[in-house]
Amino acid sequence: MSGLTKKKRPAIKAKYGPQPYMKMLVSSSPWLRFARGPGKQFGRLTYTDEQLVVTVSNRLKMQNAAFERSKTAFGRLCNFILWEDAHYIEFTGVHLGQLFRGGGLTVPDAVKGGTTYLVRRDVVEECLAVLTSDD
Repeated sequence: MSGLTKKKRPAIKAKYGPQPYMKMLVSSSPWLRFARGPGKQFGRLTYTDEQLVVTVSNRLKMQNAAFERSKTAFGRLCNFILWEDAHYIEFTGVHLGQLFRGGGLTVPDAVKGGTTYLVRRDVVEECLAVLTSDD
């Protein structure tokens, strides 16, 4: 048993989830096309340092519920139905860049502003610790 180790999850991965279905759904309804526009625009805005800390803290708190649910079979089923990941937090490329720069990490060259990424929880916690430190 000691030779078996858990595979380390990647720190960042691009989110591919329901996007093909969403594109089909949005293209079928002009109201959904209109409603989706402001959300995409807000994802491109940058935060101040205070707003970034508040946003990341809130996302960690919300993700903690998914992490706690993942400890039971019923909870994993709920996470699957709700499309929540117990180990990753979702960020746009713009916000990911801000988080990494604020946390003292280098932003990978592959990160693009309009793409959604999933970032491993421990990486987000490290960045938040650096952002909230009183140095």
